[in-house]
Amino acid sequence: MLSGLFSAISIRIIFSIFTSFLVAVFIGPGVIENLKSRQIGQNIREEGVQSHKKKAGIPTMGGVIILIPVIITTLLWAKWNIFVGVVLFS
Repeated sequence: MLSGLFSAISIRIIFSIFTSFLVAVFIGPGVIENLKSRQIGQNIREEGVQSHKKKAGIPTMGGVIILIPVIITTLLWAKWNIFVGVVLFS
């Protein structure tokens, strides 16, 4: 009964969304601190808009927080075939 439940794509989608959210919530603060410690931040030009100067030092690689959960949930919940592997690792 459970094997049929997990083969349904709607159930796998729900679980992958939930898993992706949890992974992003748990790794987010660590990734941000890691980026700050490596001083990977936004450079603000001196002649730029004054209100943008407060954004100096904000990490600019926040997409890593999205990319890691996508890879993890794909490995956990996708039906594996060669096309999934090519898209995931290219």
